[in-house]
Amino acid sequence: MTDSIMRWLQATDINEALLAIPEIERSDAKVLSGKSSPVFKTANEVYRFATSRWTAEQFLKEKSVLDELKGQAPFFTPIVTHFSTEPVYIAQELLPGIQANSAWFSRQDPDCKDRLIKCMAYFLAWLHDLDSSRFNIADTKHGEAIADRFDVYIDAFSQLEHGKELASFASDTFRMLAVLNTSDIQPSLLHGNFVLQNCLVEESTASLLSVVDFTVCWIGDYHWDFTVLRGGVGDRYFAKILEVYSRITRKIPNISLIMALERTQLCHFLYWIKGGAVQDAIVSDIRNWSPLDTANT
Repeated sequence: MTDSIMRWLQATDINEALLAIPEIERSDAKVLSGKSSPVFKTANEVYRFATSRWTAEQFLKEKSVLDELKGQAPFFTPIVTHFSTEPVYIAQELLPGIQANSAWFSRQDPDCKDRLIKCMAYFLAWLHDLDSSRFNIADTKHGEAIADRFDVYIDAFSQLEHGKELASFASDTFRMLAVLNTSDIQPSLLHGNFVLQNCLVEESTASLLSVVDFTVCWIGDYHWDFTVLRGGVGDRYFAKILEVYSRITRKIPNISLIMALERTQLCHFLYWIKGGAVQDAIVSDIRNWSPLDTANT
């Protein structure tokens, strides 16, 4: 990390830094999120700014991966139009489609839901089939790093409301992972945050047009890419994603492993989110967690 980047990361007034970027001063610019993770949208581009060392490093990685994927993906992926180290920001072309989410998905008819689910499965199958050695990503132990922190999670959770219940959830998750063998799974390029909100769709048909936000992409066990998806689409359509993915790849995803990793992600999120409505939502997700209902899918 250069001194100039570090000076930017230590800045307290992001609005002052934005004056150096003429495009952001345009009257059509809209603030999409606040100071902790500033995002600005103009007529043709989205600008995202790093306010921490970690975010700056993720942007560098994301740019490298998107440059490698350019023109190859079966759906649109972001094209980096500007990248700066002082201030640290990444700009990408606006992509076609509206942003999906669980509320939007619930309103679609069965044909539209099936169409989107098949597209999502196809995208993951394509992504995971790429030669991961093509990508200059040092982050190949992200999953192991999360799983190795259960003693920290258990200790931290015991201090929270419902602490005994949360610590028990983490302990049970650790035992679930301990009996699962993943040593023979070849590493794949992972999106890292494959949720409905990162899918841009054609509004009338629900066809997948674009996949965005590769900020936390990494190399690892492909099962991790299924761990944040079920809550948005529900058990029935999540099972369909696994079914279509299996037909395309001729791999049979290990549902027990996905469930254990899904629980692991919840523990990881709860540990890093300190207080507020987001923490309350994760606590609720943990307390209400249940395994995939395969009997009714």
